[in-house]
Amino acid sequence: MNIAIIDDDIDFIQALRHEVEKYMESRQIEYTIDTYKDSQYPELLDKIQASEYYDLFLLDIQMTAINGLDLAHEIQMKYIEPTFLFITNFYRYAMECYVYSAVRYILKVDYVKKLPEALDACVKKIYQIKAREERKTIVIEDGRSIYKCFHKDIYFIQKERKHVVVHLRTEQRQFKMTLEKIMKTLDSSMFVYADRGVIVNLQHINEIRDYMVYLDNGEVVAESVARDKPLRAAIIRYCGERK
Repeated sequence: MNIAIIDDDIDFIQALRHEVEKYMESRQIEYTIDTYKDSQYPELLDKIQASEYYDLFLLDIQMTAINGLDLAHEIQMKYIEPTFLFITNFYRYAMECYVYSAVRYILKVDYVKKLPEALDACVKKIYQIKAREERKTIVIEDGRSIYKCFHKDIYFIQKERKHVVVHLRTEQRQFKMTLEKIMKTLDSSMFVYADRGVIVNLQHINEIRDYMVYLDNGEVVAESVARDKPLRAAIIRYCGERK
């Protein structure tokens, strides 16, 4: 489990890290923890943009360099279903936190006492997300080869003459088949046409601007004018189903 801690108090960051480590070891969960001072938030966003994946974000809210709610919004633009645990000094942000689907909101004054139960809830949600994603697989068969992968690892699929090229998280695979045939094997709630010759994974779309689709691995694909409105509607529907 990959965890990111962001706060403007370096001493609290280290104390919180220690408590999280104790929790993870007591539950025998494999983990990594990256810590960020609030002024390092651009580094965090750059890592996410470069496909670094965090299962859990532990965020303060009232920080010097950036408000934690604004940072949660930035992260939410890059992740379909991020898991947030807010740890702060103030009650007044509680309702706003849940706009970002925060699993828990706890106060720093008694965080040591409240943290284990909050982390239990976060871990439960993360395992549910992983189980759901693991069930979404695709088997691609073109008569010459069979290839199995997870839906989440596909960024987009592009037609090239008599072949399709599947752009995956770590590689590209080419198959001799039509785009229409491969579309029939995909989860239609996750994959849509951006153009007659391109299928995109809604999970990885960061932005649509000027008929270009920007993906969270840095790649950009063109969309047709005719597909712009349906694609935008599909993104809104997809995100809404996962709240």
